[in-house]
Amino acid sequence: MTSTLLFKLYNFLAFSFPLVQGSCLSVSSEHCIFPFLSNDGKNLFYECDQDRKCAIEVEPNSRKAIKYSSCSDGCFDNSTVSYCRSTNPDGQSCKFPFKYGGLTHHQCTTMGRSESWCMLNDGITFAYCDRDCPGYEPAEDLMDTCKTTEGQICQFPFSYGSIIYHGCTLDGHDYPWCPTVVNGIGE
Repeated sequence: MTSTLLFKLYNFLAFSFPLVQGSCLSVSSEHCIFPFLSNDGKNLFYECDQDRKCAIEVEPNSRKAIKYSSCSDGCFDNSTVSYCRSTNPDGQSCKFPFKYGGLTHHQCTTMGRSESWCMLNDGITFAYCDRDCPGYEPAEDLMDTCKTTEGQICQFPFSYGSIIYHGCTLDGHDYPWCPTVVNGIGE
């Protein structure tokens, strides 16, 4: 990867997720801050690093760690598990942390979707987060802002060729396109 691409990827990852002072405490009883960028600028951490350390102070714009501390044992066991209500009709709860996209999430995420979601208690199924969940963000109102050249409202998200899209795509065409009608499963 080129350095420009890596920089863009870092900026997307680092600034797509809010700073979280969660239930993971350092041995000095200070809240660990996630995500944080290592002070050499090469690694972005969403949990304690390989040396069992976390940032307890970060630069506000870059999220580069200014001050580290050792993570307490509670950061590595079930004492950091938390739950919140999901919109799942079966009444299952969101369970944190969960792993997705190579990252450990300690709150709801919009990664890959336009609405905040979480992994359910079963560890397999996802659901959308209730507004009281940590990290909840209202769904982007894409339908009001994106229209076809004919003025029809685009429908997001949609599925095409086994890929879920949250915006217009060039997939299969020489020009950006979107569906104006989708079925009950987004196709």
